[in-house]
Amino acid sequence: MNNETYTVAQACEILGASRNVVRKILKRGTIRGIKRQRNKYRVLDAEQLELLRTLYCLNRGGATTLPERKAILEAKKRQMWEKLKELQTAIDFIERKVEIIDQTTNMGQ
Repeated sequence: MNNETYTVAQACEILGASRNVVRKILKRGTIRGIKRQRNKYRVLDAEQLELLRTLYCLNRGGATTLPERKAILEAKKRQMWEKLKELQTAIDFIERKVEIIDQTTNMGQ
């Protein structure tokens, strides 16, 4: 398990976002369990950083309400399923070609 943590400044750098935007997202309380260092700086674990990345991307896309965000995510999921189907078709094609080569190679022996 990844125990690495990220300060808000590091998260901003990773996301390419301003501190004000990241702080605004964090202030909403959507990301739970954020710990603080002794110096009171907030630190995020890898899972929280990924959630922050998702929320940041949704905000950049103009989604402000939960139904809007859900619609964006559902559309993205449909796109990913289509891409997965395309990849599976390509993999199946390659596997058939490998089988043909194996059969041809075995016949010559």
